Amino acid sequence: MGASFFIDQTFYSGWSNLFDRSHLTRRMDPDWGRKEEAERANADTYDFTNCTPQHFRFNESTKFWQGAEQYVLENGAIAEETANRICVFQGPIFDDKVDLWANDIQIPSSFLR
Repeated sequence: MGASFFIDQTFYSGWSNLFDRSHLTRRMDPDWGRKEEAERANADTYDFTNCTPQHFRFNESTKFWQGAEQYVLENGAIAEETANRICVFQGPIFDDKVDLWANDIQIPSSFLR
């Protein structure tokens, strides 16, 4: 995938006072299966293509994104009845009418999980 399809550390360093480099899939969530698969899945969560700018209060609050991550982990990945396998679709939702911009980067106003 070309660099024009994701934001790298340059953006996050320049805007670190407002935005976290939020991982859409949390590192611990895909750590299951054979050892090699779990290690690869864990490493893949650190790719910039798994990140999106989120306001630090939204990203770090258990009331918002962090709380949604915890709910998925507790009610899916570690729940006995799921056999430790669930499928979660998540991502930014872009809305040209309400989204703000940071330089030439559109900041999503909503997230799906």
